[in-house]
Amino acid sequence: TSISDVMRLLPTMALMAAVPSAVSALVAGNRGGNAAVRQLLSRPARVRAHHVRVARPSLGASSWAPVDTCSSNNRCCISEGSRASALHFSALADGATSPRVSTKSSLALQSFSDDDSREKIVLWRGESAAGYSFQFRHQELSNSIAAAFGLSDAPTLSCNGMLKYDGGRELSERELKGIEGAMELISNADGSPISKAWLRQATERSSLIRECYEVVAKADTYEELAKLALESGALDDVLSGGENQDATWRLRLRQYGSTSTNDRGRRYGKNIRSPIRAEKQAIQGMAELFIRFKGRVDLMNPDCGLYLFEGTKEGQGQIVLVRTIAKGPKISRIAPKTRICITNTPLEPIAAYNLCNFARVSDDRTVLDTYAGSCATLLAAASLAPNSTTVGIEIALKKFVKKEDIIEDFTSRNLKVPNAIIRGDSMDRDIRDRARKAIGGEPFDCIVTDPPYGVREKAGDDSLPPLVQLFQAIVEDRDAGTPLIKVGGRLTAFVPVSPGQSLTDGLPDDDLVERAGMELTDTIEQPLNYQLARWLVAYTCVR
Repeated sequence: TSISDVMRLLPTMALMAAVPSAVSALVAGNRGGNAAVRQLLSRPARVRAHHVRVARPSLGASSWAPVDTCSSNNRCCISEGSRASALHFSALADGATSPRVSTKSSLALQSFSDDDSREKIVLWRGESAAGYSFQFRHQELSNSIAAAFGLSDAPTLSCNGMLKYDGGRELSERELKGIEGAMELISNADGSPISKAWLRQATERSSLIRECYEVVAKADTYEELAKLALESGALDDVLSGGENQDATWRLRLRQYGSTSTNDRGRRYGKNIRSPIRAEKQAIQGMAELFIRFKGRVDLMNPDCGLYLFEGTKEGQGQIVLVRTIAKGPKISRIAPKTRICITNTPLEPIAAYNLCNFARVSDDRTVLDTYAGSCATLLAAASLAPNSTTVGIEIALKKFVKKEDIIEDFTSRNLKVPNAIIRGDSMDRDIRDRARKAIGGEPFDCIVTDPPYGVREKAGDDSLPPLVQLFQAIVEDRDAGTPLIKVGGRLTAFVPVSPGQSLTDGLPDDDLVERAGMELTDTIEQPLNYQLARWLVAYTCVR
């Protein structure tokens, strides 16, 4: 490695002076060091500037061994008297070339503080089209709680926005809602804190949640915040002597609105980043807290994820320290572009997850899609409820979609393959009998479907809407003594509405719903563009 490479790696002489062990190791020509330099130099300059690995050549080996962050010969540990700041900086550096990925995820610390009295925060998932699905957020969360804990009624939640837009650009009402509602305090309807167990399990299956947190402490200064955090007991398990004292950890600072020192225009979205210098100052200010952490820092997959939020409406501008409770599912794993079998109009992951969550799909439940297509809904069901049993019916099987491709979409993701993927018309009673036989002859717990309205429209104005036809089939089976759906089961579907139409045009009338033993429980509109919208509708089988 040449001196010029070292100079490119270290943006300032001050930083070079702070890490002499890294410089000497690089210049020594260690083979592991060369690879590290090449990896670092391939990163953007802003990243390279703050990701310097402090290391020494290991004895008798060509790779590097990280320097003990507490050792006396590691100058990076002496950072303005703050061991915690040095520890975090050293881990930042180490993460660039060899991230310390924990063997257990951040969600593994189920034993951390069972105190449910603390406030909870949800950070919602952003979307490329502002406000595209935000109207589903609260109901998806509520139904996810009901599904995870087998509740007959979904809890009513109270949600209060934590952000306020103060930018110079004029926004549409939808964009403004998307920003100011991106982070919310979540509580029960009476204002009492929501159960941590509820929020954790619901978050792990909710497509519109990025992360959820519990509030550790709030204060006007970092020093005061550190004292209050220690007094709260919310971090006792990861401090020295605690049950999870060896857990890895990470702190990140997020500055919103006018408090942001990063004037790059992304002060509200998912890509918000705060300067490393500001994070370092925060850690130094909270040294009283962080010097009590025994575990190592892991920037990639910490057991204990901590955030500092500045610029929120909470506490009238106070700094808020939060701890991550859970993360939302990785819905991109079933995105159309990642699948082998896709149709001309594939259902996107958020829509598929919402259908399943509103239907309250859970482990050990049976799920039927009467218009399966490429089985996007069943992929979502298998993802959020791995032990659920699924069956799909598709009339276009072999012609437009291949069963082998669908099965490979499941097996390649290590998901449970549907018990049956049946070629035929779901309006044919024999086909529905085959679907029931695939699960032992019993009625289904859930029906989730996105009917082919485009096919219906081409069939002529006299054709009945697909959802109406489905309800007629449910009535037929019910009258024959072979019900398609169990009492207490849920049916969810999307119903598109074009200009000049109303929602009722695509729904079964009250008499048909009554004869089917069903009850309409949810109707939520989702605007797709200025002219077209679709509605998510949910029914419950009540008798």
